[in-house]
Amino acid sequence: MGDAKQTVSVGDHNPLIGLDTDRLEREMDAYHRWLDERTDDAYRIAETARKQGLDHKDRVEIPRASDLAGRTEKLLIEHLDGYEVADDIRALLDEHDRETTSIIIAQSVARGFRDLGYDLEKSIDVGLRVGLAVLTEAVLVAPLEGISEVRLLNNVDGSQFVSVHFAGPIRAAGGTAQALAVLIADMIRRELNVGHYQPTDPEVERVKEEFGLYRGNLQYRPSPHEIDEIVRACPVMINGESTERIECAGYGNVRNIDEPRIRGGVLLVIGEGMCLKAPKIQKHTERLNMPGWDFIAKFAS
Repeated sequence: MGDAKQTVSVGDHNPLIGLDTDRLEREMDAYHRWLDERTDDAYRIAETARKQGLDHKDRVEIPRASDLAGRTEKLLIEHLDGYEVADDIRALLDEHDRETTSIIIAQSVARGFRDLGYDLEKSIDVGLRVGLAVLTEAVLVAPLEGISEVRLLNNVDGSQFVSVHFAGPIRAAGGTAQALAVLIADMIRRELNVGHYQPTDPEVERVKEEFGLYRGNLQYRPSPHEIDEIVRACPVMINGESTERIECAGYGNVRNIDEPRIRGGVLLVIGEGMCLKAPKIQKHTERLNMPGWDFIAKFAS
């Protein structure tokens, strides 16, 4: 009984009683201002040194940013070509969660680039990277190196579709971001009126063969039937660059796939993203009433 009373007493104790909190807040603010001033001084010195041309680049490559919106804009500075996104991201985050914001801003940026005269591939690429940066809080390398490129390829009937080429660093983004990157790519291609992916049998079998040959770590290895269902139903092509030395013998030379070697990014996105995070995708597809994603319900249950 005595121990119980003592616990309640300690829990009710306010450690700030007797302290001049106003003075402490002023001192903390002054300390933060001092840090900002010293950081500005360090950046000015670094910029002056870089302008002498003794390094690979003539500017400091680590930009400063105060929040998620600022980090996103600075992280993708070489992709955005001066296009400003920070204010739009802040406004969206005031009304929506981060995942919803990533979808909306990705579509907005892609449409904005297209309206400025950029080609479809560039518009889709930048929009997708911005969406992925917001998803990962702009603190990971995934938006830069997890997506090697975005291409517009042709189906057998001649119609165009979006092919997203994932690379090994997409692993750092985690399964949720991997899966939502595919969803965002589909949202963008709908916004820009690009057709959906219609895989041939060899393209489907190629992915099955890669899963069978892959010896790396995967949280989940889908069955051949699950692979077949995802690849055939997904509206965009989950593609990627070669990451392993092992080559596919049965389906090495397949249309729309550059090399016979295993594409690790493809396996990560399908296994750890589309399969494991299906409930997360389903939540957004149902909320947005998106057609063409009914197949994901089988993996969400």
